[in-house]
Amino acid sequence: MTDPSDDFAGNLADIPGSPADGRHTLAVIGAVDPALLDLVDLALAGQDAVVIRAGLHFGADDETGSSDTDDDLVRLVSHSSAEGFDDEPVRLDVPMPSTCPTCSLREVLAAVAQDRAAQDPGGTTVILLPAAIELAHLLPGLAEELAGTGVRLAGAAHVLDATTALDELLEHRQLSAFPGDSRCTGAVHLTNLGYADLVLALGRDEDPPGPTSSSTCAPTTPSCSQASTHPSWRPSPPSPTTPPPPEPHPPRHHQRLGRPR
Repeated sequence: MTDPSDDFAGNLADIPGSPADGRHTLAVIGAVDPALLDLVDLALAGQDAVVIRAGLHFGADDETGSSDTDDDLVRLVSHSSAEGFDDEPVRLDVPMPSTCPTCSLREVLAAVAQDRAAQDPGGTTVILLPAAIELAHLLPGLAEELAGTGVRLAGAAHVLDATTALDELLEHRQLSAFPGDSRCTGAVHLTNLGYADLVLALGRDEDPPGPTSSSTCAPTTPSCSQASTHPSWRPSPPSPTTPPPPEPHPPRHHQRLGRPR
């Protein structure tokens, strides 16, 4: 498994004006699978940034009992500390300002980013978004709300699992990120892959099983159609020690020799 922390930190360092202009740097990371965001949270522990995990909790459908109210909430949780990952996180529950989950999240994140800028003007905050949030619907409005403030939106990343990405893109896998959610995983992946500044692929991309991987198939010489599509196969030139087969002589036509009449 690859560690995304170095790549992500390097990507932030390559952005012009960060943090030399003195503004607070804000970066957001999204994913379809919340477990991937857990891994990123652990990987970023100890980095020179405050990592905040954002979540959407709906009181009417909260069966876990993790909320003390029936209101719909935007929950912010941070494990960041000077020593790295803290087992006792700081949690803040904010009632959703509107019935739109994405709009509510945008408004809360804008307020949190400005609070962080007041606390640490030249610092960095990384927001791990709720699962299946579409970057294209969140970030343009967030950038507008942060314009003219002490916060610069540095970039956005999307995380996927390399071992399951193909199935999640091509198969219809239903999501249930919020009540009434009728999207599939592929729709969110395609939206975020096209909008993100950085894509983090965790895991190992294994080759799909094919006809050549079956134990019942005997090895054969690639046919012409296989040779045109297989990237690692090239036709071998004829051996210089093997003479080419002789070309057949053209048929001889017997003519009667004599002087032309």
